[in-house]
Amino acid sequence: MISLNERKNCLLVDDDMDDQDIFKFALNRVFPEFRCIIAEDGDVAIRILQQDSSPQFIVMDINLPRLNGLDCLAAIRKIHDLQEIPIFMYSTCGQSDIIQKCMSLGASGFYTKSSNLTDLENSLRDIVSLIKTSQEKPA
Repeated sequence: MISLNERKNCLLVDDDMDDQDIFKFALNRVFPEFRCIIAEDGDVAIRILQQDSSPQFIVMDINLPRLNGLDCLAAIRKIHDLQEIPIFMYSTCGQSDIIQKCMSLGASGFYTKSSNLTDLENSLRDIVSLIKTSQEKPA
């Protein structure tokens, strides 16, 4: 469960350094208890997760080098120990067919990338709220 007095991890899978920087900045502003771990592509993300499957959530771009976000999402959902980690897709491409594909592969949600800091902060608040709500539901 996400607790405000514990340090938590978020895995960001994105190859764009500017997007990484703004994401880390926004995350630190709204949830300073979270540490952001960066993976530049899907292969690196899977290696990180196999070493330490402890992030509270993953935010993943779709357009990645080597293993793209959709293929990475599908691969993570096939790994038993990682199936419960919420994965939120995050891309400039907000076409409905892409969003549907993400959701059918097991994404917990989809957010359109924005260069607006307030939009990103609101998306992060929404993500954490969704996670907290899902943790409060009886099993």
